[in-house]
Amino acid sequence: MFSHDSEAQAICRAVITDRLREAEHRRLVREIRRTDLPDTTGAATASTHRRSRLLELVHLSHSYG
Repeated sequence: MFSHDSEAQAICRAVITDRLREAEHRRLVREIRRTDLPDTTGAATASTHRRSRLLELVHLSHSYG
């Protein structure tokens, strides 16, 4: 009985750790992208960025779905 509980706790810890790692990774990616953006964005650059962001969101939702 005890090994079953400790197994469940270990799985929960692993899942939580994995989710925290993913969240930290996403935060770092956002931070890097913010620093990589040029100071002035033209209309073409902004629309391209919006389109790629949309595709990225669709792709990620399917990946983690």
